[in-house]
Amino acid sequence: FSVSLNSLQALNSLVTIYLTRKSFVFSDRGVFDFLAEELASDESLEQANTRLISQAVWACGKMSEFEDPIMSSTESLTVSEEDAAPNQPPYLNSVYKMLSFLIGNKAHMTPKQVAETTWSAFGRLSISDQYYLEEISGIASRVAPQCNSREIANIVWGLSKVDYADDPQLICTLVRVITNSNLSKKCSSQEAANCIYALGRLGIRDQELFSALSSIIKNQIHDANSQTIANSLWGHDVVGLPAPPELLSVWARDTLGMDTYSAKYE
Repeated sequence: FSVSLNSLQALNSLVTIYLTRKSFVFSDRGVFDFLAEELASDESLEQANTRLISQAVWACGKMSEFEDPIMSSTESLTVSEEDAAPNQPPYLNSVYKMLSFLIGNKAHMTPKQVAETTWSAFGRLSISDQYYLEEISGIASRVAPQCNSREIANIVWGLSKVDYADDPQLICTLVRVITNSNLSKKCSSQEAANCIYALGRLGIRDQELFSALSSIIKNQIHDANSQTIANSLWGHDVVGLPAPPELLSVWARDTLGMDTYSAKYE
């Protein structure tokens, strides 16, 4: 490529490729790699802001879902900048530069931008470099009081996917933003289940949090799908806490076809 794009053009192109991924020819995925590299260049970053860059990180995270089987295997790996997995997507190097930009401009990051970045960089791209984890989690702690339930769920899910167990108190504090406020009334069953999954994956056995999150799911039991129930049951099981009977009944009904769902909840 010999063209030169400004940061906004590069971002628009990245997002466009992601949004049209079903018709995108992956043999030409070097286009996406080029655009990510262009956006992460020093020239583009000088023109950029945290909104543009967090959206670019999000686009890279979403694109990782649609890589070929070899590329997608990186989701189950932990990746550091110095010792990266051999099958890492080429645009991962650009993501590191984008993360450094965001950290350097952390005072301007909004809750949405922090959630997008955490979900993508850690949850989807499995970046486990301690520096980035500590910096981004610190930013998450700062914006937590302004987050909505979806943003909290995405942040804790992203951190759990790279087994960030260095600061369990931070994870609990983030989840309590939902359980100790009016957000509990706005939190979806899926968001609550994702928080339970994260707590379980990180080995955080906080009975109060599990109970509060389970109550959110029980209050929306008719809207909870099988994956939501499965995540919740798994989270309880892995830390040795009993799951509410209602969740077990719904799982048995939807997954095993057993008619055990109490009439009380019909």
